[in-house]
Amino acid sequence: MNEKIAFINEVLEDRYTFSSLCEYYGISRQTGYAIMGRYHQQGYECLVERTSRPLHSPSRIAGDLEALILHWRDKYPKNTWGAKKIRPQLVSSFPLRTIPSLTTITNVLRRNGRIKPAKARRRPSEKHHPKYLAETCNDIWTVDYKGHFRLGNGKRCHPLTVCDAKSHYVLRIKGQYQERWMNVR
Repeated sequence: MNEKIAFINEVLEDRYTFSSLCEYYGISRQTGYAIMGRYHQQGYECLVERTSRPLHSPSRIAGDLEALILHWRDKYPKNTWGAKKIRPQLVSSFPLRTIPSLTTITNVLRRNGRIKPAKARRRPSEKHHPKYLAETCNDIWTVDYKGHFRLGNGKRCHPLTVCDAKSHYVLRIKGQYQERWMNVR
């Protein structure tokens, strides 16, 4: 706020160009003109920080409809009614009125404390398989079966791959009819 007052005072002194003052204070010329425009309309009262929140929300749900949603939620025991059950009630009760979506009804219930947020689940820990990290190419080779697919003769093909762990280069791939240890050796 003090910088805005200093900016306005320096603009009113008319010693420097408007552009150079805006550059000095680190604001755009458009912002500078907005500050000066508000100053000419309201005086120094314009410097009070204003919220960027809109004054009204035309798409916000009507108060009576919100109260009705909360009434139906509270009416049934154990709070078993959520948006999926409340919305059909609204549609049947008010066929000519625009009915909010499931998401909007859920937001109304959350906003009024009728739905508690779900507990955060613990992420499952990584599998306890050791990860081998190859430092250079050809340090470690991996041998894996990569799923299966049907061949033209109706049999399944299980591709066996031999890859370099560092470069992921496929050294060999061989089709097998079965996934067996004997085929890997």
